[in-house]
Amino acid sequence: MSGLRLKLLGKDVRRHRGALGIRDAASAVGVSAATMSRVENGIAPDLYTFAKLCRWLAADPKRYLGLSDREAATCGPVNEQAG
Repeated sequence: MSGLRLKLLGKDVRRHRGALGIRDAASAVGVSAATMSRVENGIAPDLYTFAKLCRWLAADPKRYLGLSDREAATCGPVNEQAG
């Protein structure tokens, strides 16, 4: 595993929201503006927020988790109904 890429997540979030204000973008994701700001500044979100951001970005979580396709394949399926 090559390591977490949280700064990349923050950059992608900032780029994706473009001219959209942070409050409007956060509302679209379903998180607070403070959470969105923290992520943009490279602070790790909780897993639930991470999943929301990946959906909003239409990005594969592997991009930010530093997993190769092979490593990700050994993780097994995700149970989206849990929790």
